[in-house]
Amino acid sequence: MFKLLTAGLLAFVTSSAFAQKHDSETTSPTSAGVDHQSVFDDYRPYAAQAIQNWQQSNQTVERIGGWRAYAREIQAAKRSERRPDSPVSSPGSVKDTPK
Repeated sequence: MFKLLTAGLLAFVTSSAFAQKHDSETTSPTSAGVDHQSVFDDYRPYAAQAIQNWQQSNQTVERIGGWRAYAREIQAAKRSERRPDSPVSSPGSVKDTPK
């Protein structure tokens, strides 16, 4: 009985292997126009920053305007990243809002 099951399983496996298509032209990623870029191409290893005096850091933040200064920097960076051909509006920027 065991030999019969083994022979049947072996016949099934070999027949399914021969049934698969082995056309290298259709399975090649370069022929399909697939462009792969590794996520590690632009990898920069961690570089520790110099430790600063916390009191001096707090005074600098206070002098430049607190957390709002950092928020303005982020908003300015987002505005410069936008493409000019794609109009993007932020909430509240629409002029014709019904009241």
